[in-house]
Amino acid sequence: MHNDGKITLDNHDKIEGFLKQHGMDKCNHVSNPLTKQMLQDCAMEDTPTMDAAATERYQRIVGDGIWLVSTTHPILATSTSILAGMNCAPPEAAEKLLTHYLRYLQHVKGHCLVVNPNPTRPGIMHYSDSDWAGLYAYTGETRSRSGMLVTYNDMPISWHSKHQKCKGTAHKEDLDLFHIATASAEAELYAAADAVKACLHLRYIGQELNIALDPITTLQVDATAAIGKIQGPRGGGKMKHIDLRQGWIKQLRDQTLCKVVKIAGEENLADSFTKLLPLSSFKETEGQLMPYVLKLT
Repeated sequence: MHNDGKITLDNHDKIEGFLKQHGMDKCNHVSNPLTKQMLQDCAMEDTPTMDAAATERYQRIVGDGIWLVSTTHPILATSTSILAGMNCAPPEAAEKLLTHYLRYLQHVKGHCLVVNPNPTRPGIMHYSDSDWAGLYAYTGETRSRSGMLVTYNDMPISWHSKHQKCKGTAHKEDLDLFHIATASAEAELYAAADAVKACLHLRYIGQELNIALDPITTLQVDATAAIGKIQGPRGGGKMKHIDLRQGWIKQLRDQTLCKVVKIAGEENLADSFTKLLPLSSFKETEGQLMPYVLKLT
């Protein structure tokens, strides 16, 4: 707790331990953990898979990143998820990605989650977004990515960045298989469904802890077409194959559980959980989610 009433939660010492363990405690820092260009360069090199020792090191570093994402560092969610996607057979060229990622940890170790006594967005806020096959041009990845963020008095309290598993988006007989989203609005729809599940879980935790929360979750998204599909039929289009009787779409449409509202794209704080942002946008998001606060002595 600081003299101005702020409460901060950091992982400075833990990150220093991670860096020392991987021989990077004296490294220079960089301003972002991963870029699309770096991913494209890695894919273009077409190098063989890492040997067993290098793969184990890769997985250990990504595991450290996953631990940070799950505790105090939402800003690492997207880049860590992308790196984790190569865990089984990382190419030798991915060593450069690891080095850059660790150098970013050197930069972000002094950043914190902050409880502000005078929040700009008081109360609990839920955000959802998606990126439709956003890495296809760089890595060939066809899956879309769901992003979700929940804040309480400006502080992130729950978040995720993950590939979508779109069930039943082909023919009716293939409902037990997973397919890719075939349109941007469809990706937004699945992202909203993922977010509602996470937000309902958070609400149940609040009830267990006797924290007063609104009985209806208000989910903020920036996709008009997805909202139209949630609120009622708006024609067939590219999403006519979605079975409106499925449980996940029923849950989205149940206004006793959730209400989906439209916000401007630049106001959607879940955007950074769906894609690798340009440096200027990433730095702005970093300042919103995890401001730098001098460590108490």
